[in-house]
Amino acid sequence: MEWNVRSIFSQPFLRRMLLKEGSIVGVAVISSLSSMLAMVIPVLTGNFIDCIRESRMAIASLAILLLAMFSSLCVELSSRWYSARKSVRFKLCLQNALVCEFAKINPCRMGEFMTGELTAKFIRDAEAIAVIVRDIMPMASMAAVGLVCAFFIAFLRSASIGVVMVVLAIVCSMVLLRFTRGIAAANRGNRATMDDCMSTLVEMIANFPGLKAMSAIVPALSKIGTSFERANSAGWVLDKENLKFESTAKSIMFIGEALVLSVAGLMAINGVLTLGDVIVFQMLFAQTLGSVTSAFRLMPLLGYVNEATSSLGELVNFDGKEDDCAKNKVDLMKGRVELQNVTFAYKGSGCPVLDGVSFTLHEKECCALVGANGCGKTTLAKIVGGFSEPRSGSVLFDGVDERELDRGSLRKKISFLFQDPILFAGTLRENVTLGQEYSESELREVFEVCGLNDLIKFHTEGFDYRITTGNGLSGGERQRVAAARALIRKPRILVLDEPSNHIDSSGFSDLKKMIEYMKGRSSILLITHDERLVALADRVVSLKE
Repeated sequence: MEWNVRSIFSQPFLRRMLLKEGSIVGVAVISSLSSMLAMVIPVLTGNFIDCIRESRMAIASLAILLLAMFSSLCVELSSRWYSARKSVRFKLCLQNALVCEFAKINPCRMGEFMTGELTAKFIRDAEAIAVIVRDIMPMASMAAVGLVCAFFIAFLRSASIGVVMVVLAIVCSMVLLRFTRGIAAANRGNRATMDDCMSTLVEMIANFPGLKAMSAIVPALSKIGTSFERANSAGWVLDKENLKFESTAKSIMFIGEALVLSVAGLMAINGVLTLGDVIVFQMLFAQTLGSVTSAFRLMPLLGYVNEATSSLGELVNFDGKEDDCAKNKVDLMKGRVELQNVTFAYKGSGCPVLDGVSFTLHEKECCALVGANGCGKTTLAKIVGGFSEPRSGSVLFDGVDERELDRGSLRKKISFLFQDPILFAGTLRENVTLGQEYSESELREVFEVCGLNDLIKFHTEGFDYRITTGNGLSGGERQRVAAARALIRKPRILVLDEPSNHIDSSGFSDLKKMIEYMKGRSSILLITHDERLVALADRVVSLKE
């Protein structure tokens, strides 16, 4: 069934967070107390009406009623504030936990999640789960306690009216139940189209510069517009189902109130009930029907949360996570890398890029890896860095198979400089250090080696000059910043993939200076077509197709 509550709580990490960060027990208790106080209001209102009619203790009755109403209001506001506050706290903790879960995935498998899909999980699905704390638990608690209290009070005052209210509640439930499946189906359709729309939008926006350069922006806009149209159509289907539900619930409320008032009025005319009792039953029925309607409103919400839970389960239970608990930590490394009979082929491709390749990078050696385009040089570098996993063969670091090593500590010993460096929105310091602590002298040293001194002198902010994903920097400056990021970590192994791309003659001079600086400090794997860089290598290895 779409609203299986047990499936929502099937994730152990989610159960723990709901109990600890979401405090759902506390939310349920304070919501129940709010509902109980609300049920006292009809009784006190009826007593006040009877006191006025009988001219006795009207002022005292009014004072008690006002005090109860004020108390109910305070508890209701406290309940809303508490659940909303806990919901925000829970969502924040859940989002952080999800990002941590994604960080555990092997880099070789991270590409199996699309950017738009991950965005939906981190933002939309986390928001959907937070609905448990903010809406579902308070509504469920208030509905359950409200129904019990309403029926108890009704039967205590008049068994006949109590029976009428129970029958009407059952009829209301049967009618509203017919709409819940339609709402659940519409919700699934809306979710699917929203996922497609988000993925399309992220993909198109990321490629806007290239599409515009090729005069293909109009088809791209058309594709985005079509995605928006499908998403809005699915949203309209969901809105129509919700409108049917709301309209039917209101119609039942009007009919039910009229019926309860008619029965109670007739009993009052015959002297069986007082005028105050009529008011009590009318208010009790309104609250009873409100509780029933709230309970059925939970079903689509539960379906929405259930789907979000399943979506998050894909990430939390993903089988591509690294488990380094029992593996050897890398404290000291000489920098020797050995590939033994490595074979690699991309998923879905029967033709291997690398087929039985054996290669050794010796300690503190600068080795140039050359070869034709497409022969697998960059793939080999990614295998060394753990970005790709070979189909067969072994990769050894200082004679130890990398599968026996703690990958987190191993990565601290390896740095990369790819031909298309990625910079982040932030300062130069943040882009180079990546949140790690380094001294000013260490920063100045790598900035000097990488030819960035002119850049920090030109900007008064120095290391704290802010960039936005590389905007304002030339291709060569971007490459220098990425080089500084690679060098400041003092790696034992340095992988350079076509580092002379995007740089001019002055940039090449800085690159040459950087390589000469690192020679003798690190083992360098230099992938290049540039004969000037090849000349700097201690050894040249040719990789053939």
